Amino acid sequence: MAAQTQRSGYHDLPQATEDRFSQEAMSYLRVAYLFKQFGVSVPLYMKALRRIQPRLDKHLSGRGAYQREVFGRYYEGLNLKPPVPLLGRCEKA
Repeated sequence: MAAQTQRSGYHDLPQATEDRFSQEAMSYLRVAYLFKQFGVSVPLYMKALRRIQPRLDKHLSGRGAYQREVFGRYYEGLNLKPPVPLLGRCEKA
């Protein structure tokens, strides 16, 4: 999995179309989250992630309750500050 993150184009979400961004945003966060859970240091990945965070933040409002909950867990696990509280949304939706 780590080798895939080194290939050309992997971190090009800042230039992605809205459709592609929508399709790949959660997977992109998930990989960073899993790396962190397994103790893999990924400073360049986190730098790229922080670069797209404003776009991720705007993107969250179009997601359903379950997906916002998952994004919330990833944000929390990666020490990213969400634009609004995301955890606990599933139970309230």
